[in-house]
Amino acid sequence: MLSILRRQPRNYVATYCAAWLYYRQGRYEDAVTFYHKARAIAPRALEPKLGLLATHIAAQNWKDVESVGMVLLKEVPSDYITRSRLAFV
Repeated sequence: MLSILRRQPRNYVATYCAAWLYYRQGRYEDAVTFYHKARAIAPRALEPKLGLLATHIAAQNWKDVESVGMVLLKEVPSDYITRSRLAFV
């Protein structure tokens, strides 16, 4: 992914996948950085916001969980994933 991003820094799929890979490796700060980059590339996309929420939950950044969750609920009030993740926090 990173080799693609060196050539195409605004590639949404590569940016989102890099964020997810960092999340899976437990590199939460890097994941947050790349989820923010993915959001900047595709501001209306829901996936990077959900990934950001999951990353903050995994890192136990509760203040950030709440703020990202509230943003998601404002944008997509009926989103099942957001509601279920926030219910267990």
